Amino acid sequence: MNVMICKSLFPSLAQLSGTEIKRANDFIIKFQNDPSQPGLSMERVTKTKNDNLWSARITQDLRAIIYKDGDTWALLHAGHHDDAYAWAKKRKVEFNERTGALQIVEFTESVGQVLPERQTDQMGLFDKHADDYLLSLGVPPLWLPILRKLITEDDFLSIVEKLPEEVQERLLQVVAGELVTPPTIKSTRSLIDNVDTQRRFISVKSQGELEKMLQAPLATWIGFLHPSQKRLVTGNFNGPVKVTGSAGTGKTIVALHRARHLARQGKQVLLTTFVSTLCDNLTRSLQLLCTPEELGHITIATVASQAGSILSKAKQGYRTVNDDEIKHLIDIHGSPTCLLDSASLWQEWRSVIQPHGISTWEEYRSVSRIGRGQALTIRDRKKVWQVFESIFSQLHSQHKVDWGVYFRRATDILDTGTVQSPYDAVIVDEVQDLKPQALKFLNALAGASPNSFMMVGDGGQQIYQGRFSLKSLGINVQGRSHILKINYRTTEQICRFADRITDPESDDLDGNREPRKGTVSLLQGPEPILQSFENPQSETAFVNEKIQQLLERGLLPNEIGIFARTRTLLHPIQKVLKKAKIPWTLLEEQDIKSSAAIQLGTMHRAKGLEFKAVFAIQISDKVLPLPQALTEAYDIQAKEEALERERHLLYVTITRAR
Repeated sequence: MNVMICKSLFPSLAQLSGTEIKRANDFIIKFQNDPSQPGLSMERVTKTKNDNLWSARITQDLRAIIYKDGDTWALLHAGHHDDAYAWAKKRKVEFNERTGALQIVEFTESVGQVLPERQTDQMGLFDKHADDYLLSLGVPPLWLPILRKLITEDDFLSIVEKLPEEVQERLLQVVAGELVTPPTIKSTRSLIDNVDTQRRFISVKSQGELEKMLQAPLATWIGFLHPSQKRLVTGNFNGPVKVTGSAGTGKTIVALHRARHLARQGKQVLLTTFVSTLCDNLTRSLQLLCTPEELGHITIATVASQAGSILSKAKQGYRTVNDDEIKHLIDIHGSPTCLLDSASLWQEWRSVIQPHGISTWEEYRSVSRIGRGQALTIRDRKKVWQVFESIFSQLHSQHKVDWGVYFRRATDILDTGTVQSPYDAVIVDEVQDLKPQALKFLNALAGASPNSFMMVGDGGQQIYQGRFSLKSLGINVQGRSHILKINYRTTEQICRFADRITDPESDDLDGNREPRKGTVSLLQGPEPILQSFENPQSETAFVNEKIQQLLERGLLPNEIGIFARTRTLLHPIQKVLKKAKIPWTLLEEQDIKSSAAIQLGTMHRAKGLEFKAVFAIQISDKVLPLPQALTEAYDIQAKEEALERERHLLYVTITRAR
């Protein structure tokens, strides 16, 4: 007997009240254990084109819609009596003969009525493609006449969400001009083995796993993975793995599931990133995904805390210095005989000294400075080093180091075997914002065993200085680099808007550029609002009015995010919200999930978060790019990189909306 749960069930549960959800969950567990038991009160759904849809009684008013064909059972939907029957009568469940997938197909009568009439001389969107080709992509036969009526891409976007997910994806790629190869039907032992079927149906292995999924019905990522994600989660790799993709393509989801997959094998796993707030988000997500036993095998911590732990075990505790302290020391120790002024010395420190973890003259003398603008002879370097040597001497007397040296010394401890890594595998999220020496440390912490090191991130979202090449750091990902192309969080409309800000290519984190073209979103929504104002007061009044409307529509305060380039630019909206008695909190001060308040923060704080509504405020050419970010860059390359990071900040902010 095959018992499956459909992805469509979970959003239907989210529409019920708390008491109704509890009753529905009890029914689902009972169904999972034995769908054939008489107590489910099964009745065939009549007055429909289906003969394989049944309803089952949850309560007097609640019904579940179930697919039954031979010994295959699937729970599809739950809702109030009339709504549940209406849902069933608009759909049929059928086996697609061309792809081998079990599809839920929505009837097309209502769709055809809203599409504009096509004139005989108009070119159709899919006219270049034969019926047989479209059918081979999984298009349900009854949808062919609808596709032939489509004229523009916007026509297609208005109806695409009604198609099965894999068909949406393939047709979006066709519309984008890509050559899409039809899937090959593989001989499988059961229906659930088909990769397209697995996009919407899951065979739950245990009651505990089912209960985890029911705890967060909108977090469908817990049970359902795209085939490209699943290959990365369960794959066997003989070396480090790099996973990239634009915002919303599920990179973090891959990292979370990979951590659980390895934990289930009994491995000790480190899931890490560069800042504690992102670690908090990862912790919450893993608690939804994993059992207590699985969580016992996974450590979630910042890279810095792990380096500190290794140094502590080797009895090499150090205090680290921040950027402002280094700038102050440069001002103190700068020399008039040095070719570089204080600003240029600071750039040399953060672009050469810190990324390479340099602490001796021999290292600085031989390090490459290609692309750093002003050329330095050996004599020039010696004078620069005399300044830095004085700084290192003062830091040493105070038992302090900068972050580059901090991570390098932790790496040396692991490389010499002084301390053994406590982990079998290391998984890094938001890898693009790590510093080079931090990455070298994590590579040493992971070791050289198969399946021991995975990095996920996006060069197009790099918001901190520190560009690197994995190859130059001794991390070889050749043949193990993967790009995710399907967006599950951000609507197509927001993606198009955000993509206008960034370059068509982004840093591939390995010394080259990779195209951002080809990513498709399976979500549709309204166009983003781009609004100009005569003065900041008008903008603040507009934002306040929109927030009032969103709250009246039922959005919770902490589902709304407001971001500006600097904290000072948030002050006007803070005053207005306070006067309107609308609760708000700064992301710097409080954890997002613990506050029933609108979340305010700088664009840097938007990283890794998502909201139902996002406001990017005080955006002008006087603020973005931030003048200070450009004036600190002392050569052409540094200025270009600074400008690119400013664009990335706006891109990250915009793509927090879902």
